[in-house]
Amino acid sequence: MRHTFKEALQKRLLEEDFEGVIKSLITLSDQIGNNLLMNDAVLYYQRWQELHRRMQGQARTDQETERLKLQLSQGLWQMIEQLPV
Repeated sequence: MRHTFKEALQKRLLEEDFEGVIKSLITLSDQIGNNLLMNDAVLYYQRWQELHRRMQGQARTDQETERLKLQLSQGLWQMIEQLPV
């Protein structure tokens, strides 16, 4: 895996493209046969779905939504950092 792939994922994460990052991680885990990465990515996808559901219909974000967003962002960043280079 090239370092530029990690950078591209990090850029997308900074743009808060959580769904795109997670789907890329799921695809990657399938390609390299890493079940642990797949499991983590699926868990983060579930968290993203919860965040997405909370954000729809809200005029403003509440503290719990912001906390979930921060946890999602930090967790995905760590996953990207741990990807094989």
